[in-house]
Amino acid sequence: MSAEQSGQILAECTTEGLLTITLSQPEKRNALSLHMRRELRTAITGLASDVRAVVITGAEGYFCSGGDLTESTTDADEVRRFDDLLAIVDAILLAPVPVIAAVEGGAHGVGLSIAVACDHIVASEESSFGAPFTKVGLVGDGGITWTLPRRIGPSRARSMLIGAERASAGEALGMGLVDRLAPAGQALETASDVAAAWAVNSPEAIRAMKQLLAASPASHVEALKLEERAQRRMMAGPDAREARAAFAERRPPNFR
Repeated sequence: MSAEQSGQILAECTTEGLLTITLSQPEKRNALSLHMRRELRTAITGLASDVRAVVITGAEGYFCSGGDLTESTTDADEVRRFDDLLAIVDAILLAPVPVIAAVEGGAHGVGLSIAVACDHIVASEESSFGAPFTKVGLVGDGGITWTLPRRIGPSRARSMLIGAERASAGEALGMGLVDRLAPAGQALETASDVAAAWAVNSPEAIRAMKQLLAASPASHVEALKLEERAQRRMMAGPDAREARAAFAERRPPNFR
């Protein structure tokens, strides 16, 4: 494999519609190369219609150590690097299905950017988290200056983004960066269980809910208006009709 195509993205979908996307460049702790960014962009923006949930993880016991800074790049490569990252994070935030991160080892730099863009983070008890951009003369990217403060608050986000402070798994759980912990080696299994549980909910409502959450309204008045418009669509939609029929027939709803 050439330097221009180092690493790969592995994608596997079950018959139940659970898509697992694996970042794989284990010799560099799954640092994201240009090639991997392009493949990840394709995987996350081109979800098949039968996908009900996505889990993003890393190969061989590590989520992602950040961007691959060892690559030789041209100006055109750098433009592509940012374009791909923008598309990846935007697609995760607005994906029509739940996207869950399964973190073993650590999520650092752009790896953290990808994790905090997900709807839910499951981390092993031995994992760690960091945004060491200022240590290498860079600023945070991948939307992390928007997603991280919304997850853990502006003060703690400043500590990680400006101070480059790291967080252990326990600390990350305590500050709300991580949603749940799993024993070492079981983050993917736990994340897959969460994804399966979430996937039975209304796809139509999940899509609309994620759009509302990403909209970031400036006031409660704007939020109420956005919710009203979305709710009117939902009430007239097929999933709400199926839910009402299932309730009347005393059975679980069968969303399609």
